[in-house]
Amino acid sequence: MQSLKPKLNRIALAGEIRINTSSCDGCGKCVDICPNKVISLRDLSDAEIAGLPFKGRVKVFFKGRRKAYVQNINACISCKLCEKNCHESAIQAGD
Repeated sequence: MQSLKPKLNRIALAGEIRINTSSCDGCGKCVDICPNKVISLRDLSDAEIAGLPFKGRVKVFFKGRRKAYVQNINACISCKLCEKNCHESAIQAGD
């Protein structure tokens, strides 16, 4: 088991999660599926909504202000479950 630890640490440090807030509809599937609670949902401010492109503002109007965001990237193990379970393809995880 000790031989896996350096690899997991390297992956976590190299891991990157990008969330397209214009595509995210705030369903929360990524939050539920993440084994390490790397992703959370939060409400966007009025200024953040105003800064979204048209597609993003339309989604806010129909789906609500909640969007996914990365709260703890250091806990990411690059399993890509968030990316695989996002029905909007709003998440890109890792390389």
